[in-house]
Amino acid sequence: MKKELNPHEVLKHGIHLFLNNRSQELKSLFEACLQQAPSSETGWILKAAYHSSISELTKVFDVIDDSSKFGLNKIILVGKIGRYFLDLKNYKHLIKLKSKAVSRQDYPIWVYFCGCGHMMTGDEDSAFNCFDNFIPLLLPLVRKEGIKIFLNDPSLNIILRQGKLCTGPDEVKRRLHNFKKNKMRFSFKIQDPIQTSEPLFFSACNGIYFKHFGKEFSRRLLDTRPKCSLYIHVSKPLSSTKLLIEKLKDCYRERINFGTTIRPLYETTTYFTCERFLVAEKLLNVTNRPIVSLDLDVCLTKDAPDFHSLANYADLAWYDTSRDEPASVCQASVIMWKNNSRTKVFLEALQAFCFTGELENPSYISWMLDQAALYSVRNYFRKYRPADVTFKDLHATGLSFEQSLETFVTDAEKIQYKQIASASESDIIRLI
Repeated sequence: MKKELNPHEVLKHGIHLFLNNRSQELKSLFEACLQQAPSSETGWILKAAYHSSISELTKVFDVIDDSSKFGLNKIILVGKIGRYFLDLKNYKHLIKLKSKAVSRQDYPIWVYFCGCGHMMTGDEDSAFNCFDNFIPLLLPLVRKEGIKIFLNDPSLNIILRQGKLCTGPDEVKRRLHNFKKNKMRFSFKIQDPIQTSEPLFFSACNGIYFKHFGKEFSRRLLDTRPKCSLYIHVSKPLSSTKLLIEKLKDCYRERINFGTTIRPLYETTTYFTCERFLVAEKLLNVTNRPIVSLDLDVCLTKDAPDFHSLANYADLAWYDTSRDEPASVCQASVIMWKNNSRTKVFLEALQAFCFTGELENPSYISWMLDQAALYSVRNYFRKYRPADVTFKDLHATGLSFEQSLETFVTDAEKIQYKQIASASESDIIRLI
């Protein structure tokens, strides 16, 4: 009996072979996979990588078309192959494959991956041009295949969300114009003034997250940073929220303050991540110093730098991840906001970006909107208003994200409470 090949280990080995120009061994690897199981998705992905390794790009399309004879879904396979080519750092061929796929049904997916390729080679103009064209090109494919395949398959779901959420500078400009013209009223309350002059951190969350992680988050920050203060904003509070707030105030006195949004404009989990852009503006208006936002599920390590000090060098600072998916480039878990008019101009653009339709979609198609906003709006300022706002990568502190922050919540817990919070969301999807 043949030993079953482990897909993860095989693909990992394929990356090693590709990066070291060992094409014949890559060929032997995909042949072994397909000999064992002709419908092996791993085998077909590796076969596409093999043809790319010897610059036979049109044969990548033959691989996709031939796979359907063995029961594979071609659209899903394209998503997996494109993702694997990103893992291979095969950006040059992803860009070329788009131009060769123009007449194909799967062309919009290659447009998305071409955008990622341009992004990773430093050509943001071409990248955002691809992302702007992605949804209009995708609509015919959605009409033919149905939307469910893009919601249920993990690879296609990421492509749909990230390709849809990130937009180019002209679209950001349009949203900002409409936002200023029809200014939305946001109603929430800061219960107590921020009384101390110590470095101020803040976090924005929903009532469910606060119930499960608010106490531990506060303890980890305030007990280890005795010279800082904390503001937590709770949107859609639970019946238990008030009691927990009182307990934390009894413990930390004037070092901790709270605010609530009783009836948020939207009740999606995506909205709760974006509300930080409203809270940041409010806090900047009632304090006279820079502030740092943190996700409620992370804490500072003992070696964490003084994030507030970055205000001496830039208006805003966050970690650039160098990830190869557009809505993952700007890490929103920690952001330094300098207290000045320039930061508030950027915040207005973030609000405009988020509050112009995307929040009407359920979270399974709008998740990571906050990070898509950071990336898209930064690109807008860099292109059209470079003198208006300055940015800094928090790597300038000399410490990585992992050296500065640690997550004290498991992935399973994150998924669990996200699902609870999103259970009542609408299933109506708006693609344009």
